[in-house]
Amino acid sequence: MVDTQPTYFRQITGADISREDGTYRVVYQKARLRMQDEREIHILHDIDSTMKKSIASTEDEVELTVEAPDHYLPYAAVKHKSEYSRWMFADQLIKVVEQHRFSRLNQLICPENILVDAGMTPHFIHYGVKESLPPYETDSARVFEELKAAVAEMIDLSESFVYYLKFRDTMSVDEEVRAVLLSEDFDTLKQIVRNHLDELEKREAELVKEPEPKWRKRRNRLRASIALTVPLVAVIVYAFFFVQPKQAALLDSHEAFLQQDYESVIEALADYPPEDLSQTSSYQLARSYIQQESWQPDRTIDLETDEDYLRYWIHMGRSEYQEAVTLAKSWEDTDLILLSLTQHLDEVKGANLSPEEKEKQLERIQAEIEEYERVKEEQQQDQQGA
Repeated sequence: MVDTQPTYFRQITGADISREDGTYRVVYQKARLRMQDEREIHILHDIDSTMKKSIASTEDEVELTVEAPDHYLPYAAVKHKSEYSRWMFADQLIKVVEQHRFSRLNQLICPENILVDAGMTPHFIHYGVKESLPPYETDSARVFEELKAAVAEMIDLSESFVYYLKFRDTMSVDEEVRAVLLSEDFDTLKQIVRNHLDELEKREAELVKEPEPKWRKRRNRLRASIALTVPLVAVIVYAFFFVQPKQAALLDSHEAFLQQDYESVIEALADYPPEDLSQTSSYQLARSYIQQESWQPDRTIDLETDEDYLRYWIHMGRSEYQEAVTLAKSWEDTDLILLSLTQHLDEVKGANLSPEEKEKQLERIQAEIEEYERVKEEQQQDQQGA
């Protein structure tokens, strides 16, 4: 008889998740969602930049598509790894859950929702978005029970995640798994995992001494391993100091945008050039500058607006007028050229330059303004004649 019991993922989210090659699709029934506007969940674009995400809607459904790197493994594949790898995954999973800090995003820990990279670090396919996608509310108790069940499954493969989650109080398990399931806080859970990892490392260190030829082979393998590890360490350092702060800034800006706190959006993204931002973040930043400066573009900007047009307004907001002029000239948009030149002229007037340099720049910019005003007048005359 075929088991038709819904997966734990579906029980919590009401959504179906499927995989085809390295692409994962999560399909939600729109009528069951609290989401009022698709923009509420665009925050998902900016969480975990290692995976490409897209969101599409029909009259009845919302579909989240996640493209993962080729080397990412599904959760189930980790169960076939070595004992050390499985315990390392448990250690990394605890860290990821404990360090989660985004108030609008709610974690869901279950086999269907986790991918794992080469360093045994977990990545989540789906996040709940507060009042938009389930799970709607922060529930630290649920998440901690899910975490313990996942750790238990990885260290004792005899039972499933759901079994550990639902029957933890009645099942017969060994002492170490029992300690995991009875843990009441992160510190206790971390200590259990760390102690076991230390024991595994100690066992490795206590291996009997090998004959010299074999030792040399081991030494050479170790050197090769170190050579491969150095780039990996560099990647980890880069992620810690650059990727994670950027991800936090993107999420902070998204929350601020939803609250129409445009000044905070601008502040959160101040350190990032427009070409490094996603379409969603570029739109939010451009819109924030337009609102702050009370500009009135001829074209309405939205999430489908051309990236270069969004960048124009970002450059304008950041007083990068020469870059804005260059973009406007590429479109031959006289109005935008004049706006950026006029702003540039005002900037130079207040700049701390030598009198000669200031006069030289003012003359050059004023000449350009007059030239484009003449072009605009000719365009208006042509339109009236037509």
